Amino acid sequence: MPKTYQVEGGYLPPHKFTQDWLADMQAAQRSNPKMFKGNPVTSWWGQPRYKEVPAEDVIFGRRPDLKTGKMETLTKPYDMETMGNLLDAYRSAQALDPKFPKLTAEQLTRLALEEGRSNFGYNEWDVNNKKLQGVVKDLTRLGHDEYSSGFAAAIKEKYDTAKRLKRPFEEVWNGAGPKAREYYQRIQKGMYSVEHPDNQKLKEYIRNRITPQQMSEANMYEGLDNPLMADAEGTDFYG
Repeated sequence: MPKTYQVEGGYLPPHKFTQDWLADMQAAQRSNPKMFKGNPVTSWWGQPRYKEVPAEDVIFGRRPDLKTGKMETLTKPYDMETMGNLLDAYRSAQALDPKFPKLTAEQLTRLALEEGRSNFGYNEWDVNNKKLQGVVKDLTRLGHDEYSSGFAAAIKEKYDTAKRLKRPFEEVWNGAGPKAREYYQRIQKGMYSVEHPDNQKLKEYIRNRITPQQMSEANMYEGLDNPLMADAEGTDFYG
């Protein structure tokens, strides 16, 4: 039997999302809308906590042991399909709008290590925000699924909030208050783990996914009626 791994934060793309599963999620949302907020396709609660991933689709990372200043003994499996799809959508968002928030491969690697989740701890985005709706709309028109497109929207949302509040992005990514500040402190304290030899494949995988592609791919965006950088009236969309 082929070897598989149980990974956290792995999502099911639409072609793997069974209709029965989706119907169950939508029924749960209707019965308890306060508990289950958001769209089941774009938010975390419509996804399994653990995803079974074939060994060839797994990449490993070693998390920092902040008590010792060294590294944890065991490695953590990450789903390359989840990471790849989310990062591809994020890269497309940057290609559409030069002003779109730019996170480094080091930042994203550290987020993945801290969270231990293939989706970098991404939960959902503000579906009532018109600008974020524009992000998701244009990315889905390019072929990215809603969950992956929502990752770019979530980055935009948290980045703008961090800028407004004058707080670090990683702190706002986790929420607000003492726990979010502690989260940021752990991120900073454990940055040494990003350069550990056992994390180089993970970091380079992330770097390659967010690196802009050749001009031939950029030409995909020329036909958009409503590019990310402008609204229907032609004004600056993110100004």
